[in-house]
Amino acid sequence: MLSAEEAFRQVIGWCNALPIAERNLDECLGAILAEDVLADQDLPPFDKALVDGYALCASDVDLGLRDFLVTYTIRAGTFPKSELGTGQAARIMTGAPLPPGADAVVMWEHVESIDQSIVRMSHERTVRPGQNVLARGREIARGEIVLPKGLRLNGAAIGVLGSVGRNRVRIIPQPRVRIVPTGDELVEIDQNPGPAQIRNSNAYVLRSMIQQAGGLPEVLPIAADEPHSLSESLSAGLHSDILIVTGGVSTGEADLVPDTLASLGVEPVFHKIRLKPGKPLWFGVRHSAEELGQKPVRQVLVFGLPGNPVSVVVNFLLFVRPAIMALRGISTQPVAHQTVPLAEAVENRDERPAYLPARLTRYHDHIAAAPVSWAGSNDLRGAALADGFILMPGGPSRLAPGSQVSFLPLLP
Repeated sequence: MLSAEEAFRQVIGWCNALPIAERNLDECLGAILAEDVLADQDLPPFDKALVDGYALCASDVDLGLRDFLVTYTIRAGTFPKSELGTGQAARIMTGAPLPPGADAVVMWEHVESIDQSIVRMSHERTVRPGQNVLARGREIARGEIVLPKGLRLNGAAIGVLGSVGRNRVRIIPQPRVRIVPTGDELVEIDQNPGPAQIRNSNAYVLRSMIQQAGGLPEVLPIAADEPHSLSESLSAGLHSDILIVTGGVSTGEADLVPDTLASLGVEPVFHKIRLKPGKPLWFGVRHSAEELGQKPVRQVLVFGLPGNPVSVVVNFLLFVRPAIMALRGISTQPVAHQTVPLAEAVENRDERPAYLPARLTRYHDHIAAAPVSWAGSNDLRGAALADGFILMPGGPSRLAPGSQVSFLPLLP
């Protein structure tokens, strides 16, 4: 059996960033930018008032002028009618462009209205050029790189793209990940399980983790443990960048997934790893049309995960999440582990390295890991109450409180 480290190397060796595509702006959230985006104009494109008040020339105040004739009003979205002369001011709203001849804005509260057309400033008040004004190009200059290639596009970045007039942009798309749950024992979560049935919780575990990793998940209907039904479901699942199959990858009589995938042109890369939980992990690749010289199909990474839910979580964190990150063009590195002390003694009686659910707590004024009570790889609640997993070396082994261990966080 492969070690987890060797299994990761084999998985990541098949992972290449998805082809660059041009997409509409509303399809780009979460994707990786594949080009430098330049400003098509200065931002702001004019000297802009930062407060409601009166636009005037600061040098008029320096000359001793205190009474100003208000000639017109400028609202956001309207352009000034004419240039201000000496001793003139314009009533201006936040966000509006300064009129020609003005270089400062005095807040309404800092002047006295003599009548509808005259405002007066006290002799104690000074005004400097640029006061309460955001200068043209202060945020972004025309031709400047506003968003660099390789940036993950969050909501603010989408707004910046809109502000420079980009309604389409080149990106590395988010991987499409299809999930095929298998097993006659599964029912949907809104159904009442029969005596030998369980609800399909794994699909929801995977969908949420795929979203956290930046993939686009789609859960397909439950596939029965019957060759024809399974073949149809897996064939539909291959219309994706990554296919995840849950259940059916052990060595039982009803574990049909590996043979069915092979019949659909998926080449097995490895089956089973030296790890607990998650030993039955299966990985294969459906080759691209370029590699096959056949009809236009794209490469698909295929993960067969065991049905036990904690095995699903561990296998996803160690292998599927890094594959998603690699296809997104972000990283080809293993998932990061932290080094923390143990808050209490931990034992591993299995010969395989083991990931045990744990929570982070305080131990001698340090952050430390304490194992969570759980009943094995079927016990999803144990993982739900944990912050992550501690990695125990292959056993039999026992580590005392204070021992340094690797900790795999549940959340990135």
